[in-house]
Amino acid sequence: MADLLIAGGAADGNLGWLASTASRLGYAVETLLVDADTPPGFAWDLATGRARLDGRPLEARAAFVRYDVFPQLKGGTAGAIASAMAWYAAVTAFCDAEGVFTLNRGISPISASKPAMLRKAAACGLAIPATLVTNSEADARTFATGPGIAKPVAGGSYVVSLDEAIGGTKWESGRAPSPAIVQPMLAYPERRIYRVGTQFFVFDIASRTLDSRLDGDMQITPLGTETLDPTVLGGLARLTDEIGCDFCAVDMKTDPGSGALLFLELNSSPMFLAYDKAAGGAMSEAMVRYLIGRGEPA
Repeated sequence: MADLLIAGGAADGNLGWLASTASRLGYAVETLLVDADTPPGFAWDLATGRARLDGRPLEARAAFVRYDVFPQLKGGTAGAIASAMAWYAAVTAFCDAEGVFTLNRGISPISASKPAMLRKAAACGLAIPATLVTNSEADARTFATGPGIAKPVAGGSYVVSLDEAIGGTKWESGRAPSPAIVQPMLAYPERRIYRVGTQFFVFDIASRTLDSRLDGDMQITPLGTETLDPTVLGGLARLTDEIGCDFCAVDMKTDPGSGALLFLELNSSPMFLAYDKAAGGAMSEAMVRYLIGRGEPA
């Protein structure tokens, strides 16, 4: 039996990095990495509960399963995206049914909604930016008293300035085809805070672009949790506890007026490779130990 099963897309560098960490720590690793051209052979018999991977028994104490986002990010075909969804559904179902420990096992569906998570974060004592969800041109134009931004309600694209969003939208009688999130434009410093089990890992992000993901020269610096206001750390702990989340990344950015850090969003299946490299591998080691310990550090 493997100590850890790592499953997802073959092009996902986060998975290879995590597998290397687990192997370096001395754990037996099984990988189920899907390449569209040469997919693995998977068979799970629901009568017996036994599964096979490429003809050999598939057994593991714990698993890290990540949805393969890369077909969608690279503009893949509908078939490739459907395949990624099917693989994720099959492997997570196997883990849930056969008692394989995974992260975020009982996470609330609210975690997938950006607007709902903003409301929940505020209820947990975290400061959030003024936010409007709308498809009305008039409301979008009058909401922000200064520079503003817009981003998709369901994610899947980048943050743009409100002026750019308004100018690039095809309005019909003052209404857009779909609603968007409208907020004031915030400032750096930006913080990304990961939760791994009961541990938090804090990073500073320095970037020259509105959306740091578009900056190839983005700088990531690990910080101690003591750099966060205790009310922020306490609010994040309460928020993630209440939604049943033991692994995630939270993005926060600075209110240019008050200097306060404001909660923006929570990602329950974040990329982590670049951040873990900046942390010297400490975060991936914590992930592996938490998984192997089935909820307790091994």
